[in-house]
Amino acid sequence: MRYNFRKGFNLFILLLVFYGIISCEKDFTDIGSNIIDNTKFTTSQEELGIDIKQVNVDEVISDNLGIGRTDYLLGVFADASNNYRKIKASIVSQLTIIPNLEIFSGADTLEVTTVIDTVFLKIQYPVLSNVNTDSEISYYDLDSTAIVGDVEKPFNLNVYQLGTYLNTLNPSNPAKRNSYSSNYEFSKIGSILNIENFEFRPKISDTVIKIERYETKLDTIKPDTIIRYKNSSNNISLPFAVIPLKKDFFKENFLDKYGTTEFSSQDEFNNYFNGIILEATGDEGTIINLNFNNSETNAIPSIEIYYTSTYIKDNEDKVKRSNHSFLLSGTKVNTYKVEGNTASSNDKIRLQGTVGSEAVIDIFVNDENENGIPDKIEELREKNILLNEASLTFYVDPGIREDIIPERLYLYKSNEDASNPIRSKVIDSYIRLTNSNENANVFGGILEKADDGKAEKYTIVITDYILSILSGGTNYFPKLRLKVANSTEIQEVKNPPAQEDIDTLYSNYNWNPRAVTLYNNKDENKDKKAVFKIFYSENKN
Repeated sequence: MRYNFRKGFNLFILLLVFYGIISCEKDFTDIGSNIIDNTKFTTSQEELGIDIKQVNVDEVISDNLGIGRTDYLLGVFADASNNYRKIKASIVSQLTIIPNLEIFSGADTLEVTTVIDTVFLKIQYPVLSNVNTDSEISYYDLDSTAIVGDVEKPFNLNVYQLGTYLNTLNPSNPAKRNSYSSNYEFSKIGSILNIENFEFRPKISDTVIKIERYETKLDTIKPDTIIRYKNSSNNISLPFAVIPLKKDFFKENFLDKYGTTEFSSQDEFNNYFNGIILEATGDEGTIINLNFNNSETNAIPSIEIYYTSTYIKDNEDKVKRSNHSFLLSGTKVNTYKVEGNTASSNDKIRLQGTVGSEAVIDIFVNDENENGIPDKIEELREKNILLNEASLTFYVDPGIREDIIPERLYLYKSNEDASNPIRSKVIDSYIRLTNSNENANVFGGILEKADDGKAEKYTIVITDYILSILSGGTNYFPKLRLKVANSTEIQEVKNPPAQEDIDTLYSNYNWNPRAVTLYNNKDENKDKKAVFKIFYSENKN
């Protein structure tokens, strides 16, 4: 659903300005920023009472069918303090095949023998752009912002063949796009595909894999070394995990099927082989944000098959070594298994991304006459104020872990109806952002730090939203939801679309695993309590 707010909003502003010019033109002496300060107007500010409660989030949309999603979580989020939920993030993905796959061509005889030297799942760790060099090799540093948890503690990773067909269309209504939630149950075929339970722990030194490759007549073995580089013009190695997989399975189900109908096209392959499941388990470790849409294909997770063929040519025994990559691409879904609930507190609110928790906020809490319009709105409407700014501020509990705190929070509207949920964006998140000359961060929600460098607070500006309410343009007063911001929401604020292309409905994607504890609105929190402030000008007459 799409609405064009530009015409209505601009008309409202034009009428407001026109009214001010007609009635007060001779009285204005100074107009600065958004604050009117002159002999006919007084400026005031108020802190309004609000109500906040913490709620769990049990599922989110987690596929890439609705948006151009690139990032997926893999691993285990476990907080030793038990303030937050334990989340185990796994990945379901299709594989992309290479067109016209064949094992071998060009032999003088059909006597070709092929064996798999090695097959493994390759997952590159997220890295920074800076480069380090030791005595033998240059390498990138791990990107700590994309890795949450203790890298010294591994989580368990197992690979399975996917039994569920990943349908891009809704089976109940093929005219609609399909959608998968984070708690969708995917089936498995057979046992694990990796040789043994793999302990996954990202290490910057994981830049080389040594394999053994067969020689002539397959009776001798020659060692080989594989190093992954960022691209063909860059000889700086990338750190990556190598999960050894079962040779027999991929010989039977991949190499032996080359040239058959199953490998004749991507659609045929998807019907034949649904994909794989990367399943994370364990009680500790890290949760890692992986990029599945990197411009450098070497950085995309893939299944790597290295094999050797022996054949006869010109009456001589020959050897040909080959390898093929099957990228984890196409339809992908993050699944989250959750244990426990985010810890509640009388004076604090704990926010956790993915399937953690959010805060439900009521900014107008009283309606004594029960007419459906909060008393404070009626009071402010009667005053006919000129609203200068409205904002919500939330203070961070200094006693929590700093390494997991999100850089941004996000606010949206929710009717809080479980049977018919309606979620929409706050107008301030997009209405003024289509003008490139204005501050792209006007909506706020960005983490602010104190003088000592510690996390201090988040402030979100909702002036346009409150203005639309006070102007009488709406009597719909939904609750507000505060959450850990997802990268899609941050990107939207930084690079907004044209006004007429804005979708005002909110979709509950979230793959940001970070968490933060905030003080709520209780008076015992004193100057750290959550506050809703409005700044306005009022005619003295």
